[in-house]
Amino acid sequence: MNDEPQNSVKEPGPYAQVSPLLVNDLVRHLSRLVNLYSDEKTGNPALSDGLRQLVDALRPYSRRPVSEFIDLVKEPSL
Repeated sequence: MNDEPQNSVKEPGPYAQVSPLLVNDLVRHLSRLVNLYSDEKTGNPALSDGLRQLVDALRPYSRRPVSEFIDLVKEPSL
């Protein structure tokens, strides 16, 4: 029997501060997808190009929380 502790995902305690999701977190993730899809044989270069454009458009907002960014780009309801 293995006596080593099991790796498990721990829930934050009631007083733990959870950082908000920043636009930069999305930029980093989308940048990885740009690289993944850029390969001509196994990827999707058109999608990679579109994602790269999206990353470039989001970069100026990198320090903002996603929730705040959504409020900035939301169209006002008529």
